Amino acid sequence: MNPEGKKEIREYTIPRLWVILGTILFLFCAAYFSRFLYTAFLVSTSPSKGSIWIAIFVWAYSLSMISFFIYTIIETWTGKILLYPDRIKYQSLLHKRELLFSEIQGYTIDDDRFYLLPKDSIDKKEIKISYFIDSTEELRAWFRYNYPDWKIEKKNEEFEQIIQNELYGQDLDSRLINLKNAKSIARAFNITGIALGIGIFAKLIPLGIGIYLSLFYGVSIIFILFYAKGIIRLHDDEDKSAFPSIFWGVLFFTILFLLATLIFFNILSYENVWLPCIIFSGTMGVIFLQYTHLFPPPNTLKNIATSIPLFIFLFIFAFSSWISINCHFDRTPPDIYNTTLSQKKEGGGKIPTFLFITAPLGTYKDSMNVEVKHSVYKSKKIGDEIQVEIRRGSLGTPWVQAN
Repeated sequence: MNPEGKKEIREYTIPRLWVILGTILFLFCAAYFSRFLYTAFLVSTSPSKGSIWIAIFVWAYSLSMISFFIYTIIETWTGKILLYPDRIKYQSLLHKRELLFSEIQGYTIDDDRFYLLPKDSIDKKEIKISYFIDSTEELRAWFRYNYPDWKIEKKNEEFEQIIQNELYGQDLDSRLINLKNAKSIARAFNITGIALGIGIFAKLIPLGIGIYLSLFYGVSIIFILFYAKGIIRLHDDEDKSAFPSIFWGVLFFTILFLLATLIFFNILSYENVWLPCIIFSGTMGVIFLQYTHLFPPPNTLKNIATSIPLFIFLFIFAFSSWISINCHFDRTPPDIYNTTLSQKKEGGGKIPTFLFITAPLGTYKDSMNVEVKHSVYKSKKIGDEIQVEIRRGSLGTPWVQAN
């Protein structure tokens, strides 16, 4: 079953010019991230509370990125595709994968790779054929001719599941109508989530209105996922699935709502935030797994991994909601301190931030970072006296703002 009809072993590798250029690029990237190791060391020596945890995170992130680029260099230099009369093999210094032609279920294309997928009945991993590997056009064309496109097969199978499932309607016509309505709802949720996230983060919406809308949108996501009975999903592969997805709306909304709450409100201590958010996300996540058809039964690690985005969304939404409700609806009397402005800091980016840094106040041992408006930032200089309010928070989470 050799594409060429020949008996010899054929070898495919990345052209040496691409290997050399890639190595230079990856070494540069590894060197770039290595500088963060020194930054993490400086952070670890800081007396600020929690600095050691920030340093550990930066160390872990930097080392993981450096390891990734070194791994990519090794794979680039040693990786090759070997074609036998009855099988195909990927081999490198770190990996070896092999599939008989009879074990191949189909193929799929994703970004710059061509994937050969094994049958579900065998315990083997897919083989990736990079488009950077030389002279594989004919090889990929042969696999396309002899094997089905897994994306199309999967989408067709899921479509059959939908039109045959009584959960989605009493008859075929009602199921098709419900599927069409679900696609419209998912599209509306995606557009709304993206627009709402950008509106809050870029301050295009008044803060109070934005918080109300965010709380309503987040609760609506939970409601629609629960009552849609699994026909609307929370995944990022809509091109591979017949089920409508609200992934992009949820992603943009969740991240930008979180960033907005972290930027707009200066929290002094998160000690009483973690446990309620963990309990909420854990409880709601278990309810979703138990009583909806969003995910397959959590009886394998792969199935468990598919539910992780749901738990992440629930936790971040609970965290962002807690902070925004705690600060925006805080009516407790503040503790007012007169202090000296010790430092000013301006954050760049699309949405600039302006911070006053003061000495520790009251019972707090760390210096205070207080975000202020641009006009206030410009009107004060280091050494000026400023007034700072420490508030208790409507949910008991203390925060600070400049008066």
